[in-house]
Amino acid sequence: MKADLALRVHERLAAFPGLRPVALGEGSGFRRWDLASMVEGALGTCVDPHSLTASREQELRARLGELGQARKDEDTDDDEDTYRRRYWIYATGEPGPGIEKKSEDRHEDGHEHRRDGAQGQGPVGTVAVDTWPTGAGALRVWSLYVHPVARRRGLASAVLDTVYEACRAEGLHGFRLDAYWTWQNSVRHYLNRGLWVTSWKHALGLSRLSYLPRYEVRENGRELTFLVAAGPATPASGSREMVPLLVAGSEGGRLRLRETTEGCALMRDQPDAVRLYARSTLALHLAVRGRPLIRGEAEWAEADGWGDIGEPEGLAYKIGVFERVAREAGWRVNTPYANPMVFGVP
Repeated sequence: MKADLALRVHERLAAFPGLRPVALGEGSGFRRWDLASMVEGALGTCVDPHSLTASREQELRARLGELGQARKDEDTDDDEDTYRRRYWIYATGEPGPGIEKKSEDRHEDGHEHRRDGAQGQGPVGTVAVDTWPTGAGALRVWSLYVHPVARRRGLASAVLDTVYEACRAEGLHGFRLDAYWTWQNSVRHYLNRGLWVTSWKHALGLSRLSYLPRYEVRENGRELTFLVAAGPATPASGSREMVPLLVAGSEGGRLRLRETTEGCALMRDQPDAVRLYARSTLALHLAVRGRPLIRGEAEWAEADGWGDIGEPEGLAYKIGVFERVAREAGWRVNTPYANPMVFGVP
């Protein structure tokens, strides 16, 4: 049963030294950390989850609109959610039995709340993982956040590696997660980690799945080349040869996209998903660099047909939707496509 596989994945995660399951009574603390992540991403403001008062939390959730309220409603103070399990991230190998108690604060709700230290033995971040696989056998990751003082140590990357390895050990393909286009730092982090773009229906869906090979994007002047690991491992390095699949350039403000000869030959032996997701993944790499995504009027006329995933024009179309919705919600929009003409829109 897939549910049994997921439960065994969580047993592995709970045993990892850098993670500790959220304990009974810590749900409100986890929500404050999750709120800090949302505020930083959506509003561009860093807040300290240690010092959030009840009134400040309410104010920030109101500013976030539907996102802030939805996240509040879906979580409880239970140590386990019905659909996902939550974990504290630790920078040390020995997190101890609980959150380090720095001080007691009496909030405006009349209750005393522990302040979770961002250094020492306290948690430095959060993550949640579903308890049921989706699609072809992957677990969805949520609420990945590392406190600003603990960043640039590879902690978020280590957590994602741990989730992937736990999934593979139990026969699942890997993990999926969502990112908002306007949260540019998060999007760039996931691309730098080599995650594939597998959806842009409601947000940017990124994945690490066993049937999608390792890829690289190499920049040479105005061209980006998308390469995938294929063939046997080379004796010298032990890694598989990187084969160029797609080359993207621009001319006259329009995207020029072509498949390589080597790529055409390679695709005959690859799952259809590789070809589809290669185009969508390269499209997002182009987008974060502010490159044109539209090849011409004919392709742009069909852009809404790629509203879930697919051709670069579909991503251009959805970015327009994402940014309009973000502005209407009062979110910060600071992306390479502030001017729609950058797309190459006819």
